[in-house]
Amino acid sequence: MSTTRVLEPPSSERNGRIRSREQPIKRQVKPINWGRVYATVKYWIVSLVTKIGLGIIYISAIREGLAYMVPFLGQRLSKLPGLSFLNDFEATYKLDLAIVLSLFLLVFVWWLWEKLLLLWLYDDDAVFAGKSVRMRERRAWTFRILALVILGADAALFYIAMCISGWGDSMFSLPALLATAAYVGVLIAVSILCIDLKMQVKLAKELYSDDV
Repeated sequence: MSTTRVLEPPSSERNGRIRSREQPIKRQVKPINWGRVYATVKYWIVSLVTKIGLGIIYISAIREGLAYMVPFLGQRLSKLPGLSFLNDFEATYKLDLAIVLSLFLLVFVWWLWEKLLLLWLYDDDAVFAGKSVRMRERRAWTFRILALVILGADAALFYIAMCISGWGDSMFSLPALLATAAYVGVLIAVSILCIDLKMQVKLAKELYSDDV
């Protein structure tokens, strides 16, 4: 009776296979993109400092213009249903509807300036990435119309606030006009600065992806 002998691999080879199976899979850890981290931190610091600082001035001035043009907006929030508790605190009892509306205007003014300047300084892809040509045209015209209405009203309200704060009921004042021009110029300058910093973050990300 014949027997078949099974040839086994040497013990060293078997041990090597076992060790290879037991070895954990090493993950490839990407190095930290310090350029992007620095650009991101710089962007958020500049954005927060400039927008909070200008926001305080903005709300103070636009609130005066809104309350003057629409006296109803001077109504205190504590007189509205469900908000009577605001009258119990020194920091909130003077809050009125004009402040709330000025907050909404502040958000949309910053947003519109950023979109318009992106369209003007860069290209459509910076704003309308992934959109069809027809949709890009519609959105571009929508932004232009909104800018004409909201940004125009914003400048007019600031001008009115400057007039009534220093020159009574006079609706023409050269200093107020100059102050309004400076206000609009600062808004544009800060918006461009924030856009450039945001683009630096995007560029740092793209350069890192190419290197990796």
